[in-house]
Amino acid sequence: MIKKIHSLLVLLLALTLLVGCSDDDGIGATTSGTILKQALALPESYGYIGGNFELYYYVENAIEGQDVVVTSSEDSWLHIGSAADGKVQFSVDLNQTMQSREGTITIKYADAEPLNVKVVQREMVSFTVNVSAITRTSAHCEIVTSDAESPYFVSYLKKSIIESSLVDEAGKVAFLQDYTRLLKEQAELTGVALKELLQTGNKIAEYITLEEDTDYVIFIFGMTEDGIVTTPLMTTEFKTDTFRVVDDCTFTFEISNMKVSAYGINFDTKITPSSRTTRWYANILPTAYLFVGTKEEWADAFIEMESEYDDIDWTVLGKGLHVGTAILNTYVDMFADVVPDTEYVVLAFGIDKDGVRTTEVSVSDPVTTPSVTVNISSIKLSKVIPGKLRVVKLNK
Repeated sequence: MIKKIHSLLVLLLALTLLVGCSDDDGIGATTSGTILKQALALPESYGYIGGNFELYYYVENAIEGQDVVVTSSEDSWLHIGSAADGKVQFSVDLNQTMQSREGTITIKYADAEPLNVKVVQREMVSFTVNVSAITRTSAHCEIVTSDAESPYFVSYLKKSIIESSLVDEAGKVAFLQDYTRLLKEQAELTGVALKELLQTGNKIAEYITLEEDTDYVIFIFGMTEDGIVTTPLMTTEFKTDTFRVVDDCTFTFEISNMKVSAYGINFDTKITPSSRTTRWYANILPTAYLFVGTKEEWADAFIEMESEYDDIDWTVLGKGLHVGTAILNTYVDMFADVVPDTEYVVLAFGIDKDGVRTTEVSVSDPVTTPSVTVNISSIKLSKVIPGKLRVVKLNK
């Protein structure tokens, strides 16, 4: 009998414990199905500048009256702002360490599994910039990057334009923010993807439209295809040469044989150099163009045109290069279509085998074409800016 009573007590105790466990589980049933999830992925890296950002999340089976709690594992540089309505606002400081660093944003909600989201600022890519072969109007630039896969942007400006931004780190950061905003706007306006404005790997650049005796700054910074700046602003300075006359040859001009035909208007110019050994070049220009650029700037523009677009070989006489006295026709030798009732001058100057001007620029007396109506094209010039000439193209 005693054994039966003992067995009955054991059974009652087990049933009591079972019922007790069921009651406890029922108390937490309102939160057992709550799930916390990240809505959108964050960028792989927040780059060098950092800034203000947003992290989106959502809650499944939310509980009325419950709020999220958000913390940062690295609150010295990764700061939490507000957190509500599925959005956490946070900021990332400027990464002055230049080293890779990582922090975690943790979101907690009731008894749901906490959501941990990594925030990364990767180690900076470095660049080496070497400038060589500097002339009055050009420079050769070689760029070497420490990471062949990381995109970057490189360009140049006059030092006078960018100098105030280079005084301190705050100025450099402000320049980066303004310039990247302009790049994004340019990409949007032109319909060109931002990545098309970026470079990867080692590069060689030829800057050929520089101004004489001027300080320039080549600037470069890492940038992702979605516009995140990944490195500090790096700059390299150089100065273009001043023109020095190495040949005192001058030129005289005799203009004759003005002709009007079905092909348009053309005339001859006899050009006589004061030195029989000077290699020289000549071309025609509307006199009015000398009001938007000096004769030296137009000479540089002609050299650029021939080098860049007409593939002239400055080491070989002919095709625009002469020695001694020569008679040049505007249509046959200068490849220019002359329009009626317009005043023109002829420019001539010495040039060496490297395409560098060696003399002062000589200019003929102006000549005016007759007032006739003919079906011809005119001399076309693109991007004519006083003091900053770009490309001159004469269409035949």
